[in-house]
Amino acid sequence: MLRVYNFKLFLANNGLLISLITIFILCGIVFYKWCKKKKRMKRELWYYKKKEQELVKQMEQIEKEYFLRKISEEYFNRLMLENKNKLAKIRAKIEELSS
Repeated sequence: MLRVYNFKLFLANNGLLISLITIFILCGIVFYKWCKKKKRMKRELWYYKKKEQELVKQMEQIEKEYFLRKISEEYFNRLMLENKNKLAKIRAKIEELSS
């Protein structure tokens, strides 16, 4: 009985201290999760920027092949349209992650 009473007395006297420690721990957890999310977003942003550069290089290569008459005009138009659609989606994703 004495131990229970001492514990209740401890909680009554140190309730503010326990609350502050709990808040401090919870803030640490929230900050850790925020940092983890931010890091993941930066990684995704880097990935999509790299993908955008690759698509632009690919489009330049397709144009080069077309002007050297290695591919037909229909095939060129189809490839360019596909790449422009992919590029638009990637740029939208980059815009979403940047804001």
